[in-house]
Amino acid sequence: MSMISRYNFFKKVYPEYLFAFISGTEIKFVGVDKMIIEQFCSYNNKLVWLQKKHINYIVIDDISIVYRYDDKNSQYEKYFYLCLLCNILGKYK
Repeated sequence: MSMISRYNFFKKVYPEYLFAFISGTEIKFVGVDKMIIEQFCSYNNKLVWLQKKHINYIVIDDISIVYRYDDKNSQYEKYFYLCLLCNILGKYK
């Protein structure tokens, strides 16, 4: 199962979470979650940044959930829509 198909499956089950995939010794992101990390995260440790910004995330290894971070005041939707807006506005530069 490819990373994109796993992402699509988990996104349907947990739409309010950002997904991080363990690939060997590094952590990878896919889709909109990757764009959120690339545009807004300047930290080397991405998971610490996600916790500081109060973003719910799930770490996935193969097809099993390794770790799940929940915050009462999740800011995932805020960053999701900011990223989409930046993407749309970036096309009109």
